[in-house]
Amino acid sequence: MLPFKKMPLRMVTKMVYTAVYWLNMFPVVDGISKTLSPKAIVTGVLPDYLHCKLEFGSYVQTHENHNNSMAPRN
Repeated sequence: MLPFKKMPLRMVTKMVYTAVYWLNMFPVVDGISKTLSPKAIVTGVLPDYLHCKLEFGSYVQTHENHNNSMAPRN
């Protein structure tokens, strides 16, 4: 369903980042904690429903205030 024949390097990089992100979001069977994920142990951030809204590669349209200046967008 992608509009190109070969995935761009940036997309492959983000796909690997997303896979590692989700692997660290859930507790490991043989890990040091049965209830806390590696991410929760290191950063203190617990997963919530906001992390599970979209899957990788989903098209989204956002409505953010912006202008056409050369200032960086956050």
